Formats: sequence, structure tokens, C-alpha cells
Amino acid sequence: MTIVNAPAGAFAEWLALPPGFRFPDVPLRIDRQRQRRNHLITGVDDDLFGDRVNAGVLTDVISQSVHAVKLPIDGRVLLGLQVQQRTALSIGQDLIGRGRIDALVSAPRGHLLTCSYHLIAADQPASAPPPVSIRNTMLLLDPSTPRAAPGARPVEDPLAGFTRSGRCTMTPEAVRAYCAEIGNLIHFDEEYARARGYRAPIAPRLLDVTILVAELRRAHGDRSAAFAFDLDLRLHRPLVWDETLDTWIRRAGDSFEFRLVTGDGRITSAATATLGTEPRSTRSGPANPADESEFRA
Repeated sequence: MTIVNAPAGAFAEWLALPPGFRFPDVPLRIDRQRQRRNHLITGVDDDLFGDRVNAGVLTDVISQSVHAVKLPIDGRVLLGLQVQQRTALSIGQDLIGRGRIDALVSAPRGHLLTCSYHLIAADQPASAPPPVSIRNTMLLLDPSTPRAAPGARPVEDPLAGFTRSGRCTMTPEAVRAYCAEIGNLIHFDEEYARARGYRAPIAPRLLDVTILVAELRRAHGDRSAAFAFDLDLRLHRPLVWDETLDTWIRRAGDSFEFRLVTGDGRITSAATATLGTEPRSTRSGPANPADESEFRA
């Protein structure tokens, strides 16, 4: 795999891409070792998933699609991500990742890049819906723009009604190991991160998805029943690579709210999710759900 390390502000290749650009198909197979590595860094119990894939690990398709076309990956910062799982996939199963660019627009600190991906089994019929769909929005960060001042703390308790369900502590060593294949200097190069206004490298927030899918797996309980869900994650602030992260949860039936909170009490991301054999939202698929067929060709 070739990782393209981009110099500051070098996103011209992205800006030159036509609307609807499709990434080449990416072969993907999540083995037990790869999944365990994600679980170790996030404190997830590996036994929760047995022979099934934690869909958070499938977000590998994002970086692999970028590397496949040798586009710059440094300086990309995750702002939001949706995952929709119709059917759980198996450890060691041969998969294909198909992605495209939905939108690329200017923003105060650079450009916002939104992409959609479908994860399909290599042997599934072309007409079958994708077992897992992912949609993410990244900021292509322009280092010449200043960071916004932190907002005021809310007067009301944002964790009222929530229960803490887990904790993990990021470490520079673990983040470096995780990013060995992903790339992106903002996650492991201290000088690069400081030049963009951070006191230290920031943790890759795709790990939030691994944590949240594990919470849904635990809430679902019955491993013999279908495990489908719809998850919508929004990032509020960066998480530095040596911070502690607490998971807080509030549940009403099959609907969930999550807050991921730093050790000093700042909400760093929030998510909503639903459990069910038929996810209720199509936000994590292509911008127009009727266009799903474009991913199957």
C-alpha cells in the first residue's frame, strides 16, 4: 500500500476531481487480528462479536479507497459519519468496498468532503442490497486558517439522564500503531499537528464507531438474532492522542443517544442510533438512495 503524505495545503488533486467521482473497488477482509487491534485500543471486549465483524472496523474502507488512487490523506479531519448495517458480516469474509464522492465544498477552514461507501460480500448477487453502508464527512484542513475559540460550557447538564458505560485511554503508542496503515500525519506527527493548532496529534475518530457499535452489540444481546442498526455520529471537538474517553448512554427501547466525553468532562462527540432488522434511516447510503445501483456495477 502506498500512503501519500501531503505537504501543507496540498489538496489540489481532490479539488480537481469531477462530481460523483468513483473510487476503484477495494478488496477488504477483516481477520481476527485486525479486529482485535481495534478492540484493544478502544477497550472493547473482543468476545462480544464472536465470529462477526465489528462494523466500526469496516471504516478501513475510507483510507484504503484514498490510498488506492494515491490521493493525499494528511490533514483530513473527520467531522461526521453514519453507518447502516443491514446484516452482520463474518470475520475472514471476502468483501468489496465501493465508494464515491458525494460533495466537495468550501468551508471556513478548508473544504468539506462527503463520501459514501458500500461494503458488499464478494459472492453476493448484484441485485442484493449492501450489508453495510458508510457515509462520512471530512474537513480537508487548511493550516493557514485559525482554529475557532472553544464555545461556552452549557448551563444545563448535557449528561442528565445518561449512564456511563465504558472508558478507554488513548496512548501515543497505540495511536501510532493504529495509524501505521491508515496514514495521515495529523494523527501521529507532533510538529504537523502543532502547525495546525493542536497541542499534540489528534486521535483518529473512526475509533469512536468501534466503541459505539460494541455498545449496540451489547444492548442487542442475542447473538443468534439478526443484528442491524443505524448509527449517526457527529464530532464536537478533537480528541488528543493521550486523552481519556468515557462513553455515556441513554436508551429508550431500541433508540439510543451516546455522548463520548473526555476525562475533564468535555463532550467530544455525540451519536444517535436505532436497533432493528430494517434500519430506519438512509442517511448513511448515497445522497440519493435510488442511486444505490451505481455502486453495484
